[in-house]
Amino acid sequence: MSDTPSNIVQFNTLVLALLTHLYKKFPTPTGLDGWESSEIAMGILSDDASGEDAWNSITMIEDVVTFLAEEGFLRYELTPQQVVGQKGPFYNVRLTLKGFSILGSTPGSMLGKRKSLFDRARESLGKMTTAAGQELGRQTIGEIFRMMTE
Repeated sequence: MSDTPSNIVQFNTLVLALLTHLYKKFPTPTGLDGWESSEIAMGILSDDASGEDAWNSITMIEDVVTFLAEEGFLRYELTPQQVVGQKGPFYNVRLTLKGFSILGSTPGSMLGKRKSLFDRARESLGKMTTAAGQELGRQTIGEIFRMMTE
């Protein structure tokens, strides 16, 4: 089993799930209200996940959205009634051009594999319950974040 802390595995999995969700909808903005964000958060859980795992996933997705926005991967709007800094629901959520371009790219280190980061992210999502899948997810997230800083 992996030595990666469970919160980091969960973060990586939610990042991959959210980015693939937004990539498939691009360029159309989407809303991430309680229902849709919960659906994404619950979709990453294994069949034997505990109620605590479900709660942690649902509450963490809001932090993932704000983190990815702060890092320039996506944009969102709040309603006029929401205070700046308040978490969700999020409206008009869409990848930025940079986020979209990174997910659609095939980094030089992966050219032999001919898979975009989006394809690797989707592949990783189905395997995150295994140590090998978590490693693939960690590598994919690392490549995405590395490209963001270039």
